[in-house]
Amino acid sequence: MQLTTDPGAPAYYAVPLDKTHPYRQKEVVREVNSKLAGKRAINSHDIICIRRVFGIQNEINFCYTQNFASPRYTQQFVDWIVDQHSLNNAFFEETRNKFDKLKAGA
Repeated sequence: MQLTTDPGAPAYYAVPLDKTHPYRQKEVVREVNSKLAGKRAINSHDIICIRRVFGIQNEINFCYTQNFASPRYTQQFVDWIVDQHSLNNAFFEETRNKFDKLKAGA
């Protein structure tokens, strides 16, 4: 992409962060719990574990980390979490265990 003053050039614009990354952490929890519909309930600690174990904060398709505000998350991230649980019913427990090992320096 090249910036130009040519009015005939194709238009590019920034999409608002609220559109690309509409969820805060508590909203991700709510959305995931809604999609799991009683099969499993998660909390904010599960999101923290997932972020750290899978490096989600470095994946722009899932998370946008701001300097002076809470991270924002995408619908794709919500769907990925639900998919991981559908592939592995122990996904949240295993992720918590991996997070505990990371904290312990193992």
